[in-house]
Amino acid sequence: MAPLSENFMGSTGPKPPLEKWCYFVGFASLIPFLGVIFAAVSLILGIIKIERKGGWSLLVLSLLGFTLTAGLTAVYYDQIFPSKDQSYAQAQAGNPATSTTGTGTLVWLQPADGLKESLRTGKPILYDFTAEWCHFCKIEKAQVFENPADAAKLSGVFIPVVVMDRRREEGKNPSDVNDLQTRYQIRGFPTLVVQYPGKSDFKQLVGFLGEDKVMAFLNQSKP
Repeated sequence: MAPLSENFMGSTGPKPPLEKWCYFVGFASLIPFLGVIFAAVSLILGIIKIERKGGWSLLVLSLLGFTLTAGLTAVYYDQIFPSKDQSYAQAQAGNPATSTTGTGTLVWLQPADGLKESLRTGKPILYDFTAEWCHFCKIEKAQVFENPADAAKLSGVFIPVVVMDRRREEGKNPSDVNDLQTRYQIRGFPTLVVQYPGKSDFKQLVGFLGEDKVMAFLNQSKP
């Protein structure tokens, strides 16, 4: 089976930068907010003119408009700007920072923390070179690293370290990500690297070959 991987630009070639869309989202997000303001103004006018002809109609309409617009605004902003609890849960799911051994859960550290932990414990580092836009990275994550049986076999054996490429989203990578990509000559995603502490040799698997072959590679790379 040929390895399934994507280069730095993705399998379909370069895509337009995402930054400009952020401005459109920002302007669009003002629409429901302004609707609340207009509805509130109508509510005030309805109260002022309540003794005049049409005052009650304006008041009822403004109350309905205010309620509907406020509800839509709450839903909209909850999707665009998740709460702290949601953000934390998402961050933990994609890049947690603590470890549980033998529970079927792999916990991925940042490069600097992973290196310290590897030197402290003597366990090899499992580098996962990946990117948010990488389709095959998501498949590998779901079929291997989020598989409780596979994760239990790897947990406590390796120090998992995620190396997230951010060039497409931010135009450049942090220096530690650049250094690791250069050191291991990363040309596409996903790429797994097992590095033994205090040694120069390492083992590398480029692309997603399926759950069985990924696990076979990792089992052979155990100390």
